[in-house]
Amino acid sequence: MDAHSHSRIDGSQLANGAKWTMEKSDITVLAWQLAEKEDDERPEESATPSPFQVGNRHVRLAYAQQCPDWLYHLGLLVDPQTTPEMFGDVRYVCCLQSLQMHMPVGYAMADICGGHARYALFKAGPVLAVSHGMGNPSLSIMLHEVLKLLQYARAKRPVTVIRLGTCGGIDVPPGTTIITEKVFNGLLEHYYEQYVLGRAVRHPAILDAGLRARLLEVAGQPDMDVPVVAGNTLCANDFYEDQARLDGAFCDFDAQQRLDFLTHCATAHGIRNIEMESLCFAAMTHRAGLRAAVVCVALLNRLTSDKVTGDVEVHFEEWQRRPLRLVARLIAQELAGVPAAESPPIVAEAQLQALRAAVSSVAVGPAAGGVPGKGQLVPEAEPVPAHLDSGHESPVLDPASPARGLSPTRLI
Repeated sequence: MDAHSHSRIDGSQLANGAKWTMEKSDITVLAWQLAEKEDDERPEESATPSPFQVGNRHVRLAYAQQCPDWLYHLGLLVDPQTTPEMFGDVRYVCCLQSLQMHMPVGYAMADICGGHARYALFKAGPVLAVSHGMGNPSLSIMLHEVLKLLQYARAKRPVTVIRLGTCGGIDVPPGTTIITEKVFNGLLEHYYEQYVLGRAVRHPAILDAGLRARLLEVAGQPDMDVPVVAGNTLCANDFYEDQARLDGAFCDFDAQQRLDFLTHCATAHGIRNIEMESLCFAAMTHRAGLRAAVVCVALLNRLTSDKVTGDVEVHFEEWQRRPLRLVARLIAQELAGVPAAESPPIVAEAQLQALRAAVSSVAVGPAAGGVPGKGQLVPEAEPVPAHLDSGHESPVLDPASPARGLSPTRLI
């Protein structure tokens, strides 16, 4: 077999030095079988938190030899002596497509990247907020360098990483916040595929079930007033054709085919939203052994529209704050040591249907007199055991006040 033929292997086999002469049938393994194997082999957290380390032995060796590392896209030079002083207390990393800091009068917070790098990075206490750009490739670059930053900082496990943003919803009312359960690629499979040394390498895309349950619990608290649904996410590599849009420069399908595909995603796979980063995010955080979640708010229902209309713009600022408010509340409660409930509250599917019916009868816009669909909406989901412990996060990102918090630009 040619060393550069297009067979597929899984990431664990590549890491263990898979022989290039192996047959395709020998090296193609289902992502979920790999995930179960990785979870079985993952060491349990010790009573004393251990420093975070990346999986790359070359980076670990350079670190052990006290060599500095230039994080080119972040514009940061890290080294084992000085980096722990600034970043050693990081417990949470909040990732957004882009971000700005809004501070009260008399206060300021500087972009650690200096404002001239490809990403923006802010730190407040144990919380790191970083932009990731649009799409899996941009997010991948950011995560590689942030993970190396955590290595050089000797950040203590567990570290929690959460992606927040906007998305296109499927069969959910605009303004609904979706907490991702499983991530699908464009072939409706649960893995992230890369091309390494001429081979297609698959990594399982898995998020932390325990963190998702904690977020659902927080969303159900009476004063949160945020409509939430737990569901699966389709991660696309393109804004137009990959997302079944009719309005790109190219389109080889008709409106009925578009609707059939989106309906199939919702009914057969429980997919509730489409975005462009969760697949790489879930795969990389899972490989790194991090506690991770994806929380996005839907700006439109893709079953009825491809575009964000002017009516949605009226609610955009408030809607985009919903994931921020939810994550900020989680951070505050975990830092304060508020224990998790035994199980998150579950709202029946009938209530979700009632909300959809109510929203469909009210225009989304100035005449609507407010934002429809308040209250928690969590359809019953297949339970998945958590494999990582809880972490600690900070309340400093609370965007409830217009004068502080993070304000990402829109991304669908």
